[in-house]
Amino acid sequence: MPMNLEYVLTSYGIWVVAFLIYIPVMKRKLKTYTQSLETHQQQKKS
Repeated sequence: MPMNLEYVLTSYGIWVVAFLIYIPVMKRKLKTYTQSLETHQQQKKS
């Protein structure tokens, strides 16, 4: 029984770590995309 619980906890831990890395990376990409879009729109107006 402990072996099965170890697998569950390990896989849960891997998912948590993956999302802790993924979310900040995606926020940074969204921020960069938003800034480049605003820059593009400003250049288009001038």
